[in-house]
Parts: sequence; C-alpha cells; structure tokens
Amino acid sequence: MRWERLFTDLEGMLDEHERASRESEIADRVRRELARVELSDRFRANDGRIELLLRGGRLVRGEVLDAGADWVVVDERHRGEVLIPLHAVIEATGLGRSVATPSDPRRRLGLGHALRVLARHRVPVVVEDELRRVRTGTVDIVGADFFELAQHPPESARRTRNVLASRVIPYRSIVAITTNLDQRASSAFAAEASSSRGTGDAGFSAR
Repeated sequence: MRWERLFTDLEGMLDEHERASRESEIADRVRRELARVELSDRFRANDGRIELLLRGGRLVRGEVLDAGADWVVVDERHRGEVLIPLHAVIEATGLGRSVATPSDPRRRLGLGHALRVLARHRVPVVVEDELRRVRTGTVDIVGADFFELAQHPPESARRTRNVLASRVIPYRSIVAITTNLDQRASSAFAAEASSSRGTGDAGFSAR
C-alpha cells in the first residue's frame, strides 16, 4: 500500500509540474505577444470615447476615427477632427484592451501620409504646438520630418493675397492639428480613406 501511495503522490507531482510548465509557457507567450503591441494598435481597435492628455496640458475627448503608425485622429464633435502625433500624448484614459491585427496596412502609415492628405485636399487647419501657440492656414508642403504651413485667417481661402506667412514646422513640435471640415471636405476624406487602404495614403474616417 505504501508503494501505491508513493506512486500516486509522484503522479500528482508530475501532473502539477506539467500544469505549471504549461501555465508558464502560456504566460511567456502572452508576454512576447504583448511586447510586440504598439500604442497605435490599441487606438485602431478602440471602440468608445477616450480622453487624451497632451503635452502643454490640452485635453482631447472624443471617439477614435483612425490611427496610423505614429498618429491618431479623434472626433471632438464640437471642435472638429483632431490629428494627434503619438509623441504628443502624455496619457490616455478609456482606451480598451483590444488590439488591431498586425496585418492592418494603416500600421505602416506615418504622420507624413496623414499630412499629405490634408495638403492634397487643401483642408484648412488649426495647428497647435507644444508652447500652446496656435496657427491657422493650409498645409502646403510635407517633408520627411517637417511640413510647411501657409498661414492665413481661418475664414479665408488659401490665396496668395491672404497668406500672412509661410511657416516651416517640424513634426516633433506638433501637439494637435484640428480640421473643421464642411460636408464637401468630409466627403473627400471618406473617398480618400476608402481608396487608400491599399495604396499607402491615410484617410481620416471611422473604421
């Protein structure tokens, strides 16, 4: 009887060891998968309202419309759609645990792609930098790490006679770019978004 009890105890110990090994392997796999998750992956999968605290103290509240490799667009409704570089985000509240698929082509679209959409459609913007300074105008030129803003009053079209200054702005200084789109411009963004999923241009539209 003693030998039978000993073998039973040994079998129980082996079963416990195997169970612990499996749990450890699963935990290691989860940690490895989480290590590959980027913040933009969680933004793209988010469903619901979030609150973002940005550098300089601005709070942005709304629903995520889209997100690329290093940017997110939030619909603030009363203020417009806000393009936010992820380097400007200090913290996010209300962000879900879901993660977008790594094969999502938007994962490869950088801030420059989003800015080129604005430039292509001549969308009037409000640019806020880390010093809380605000400039209004139209994105004229988009480089690798900067863009050029033709500054003009928000109520005026981008015409040579209306341009007050041409300002070169590095990406790293941007906190938020707000667009107050009319119905026509919104339609252009929707069309751009649907056609650019496979072509490499970012569109600001709901998933």
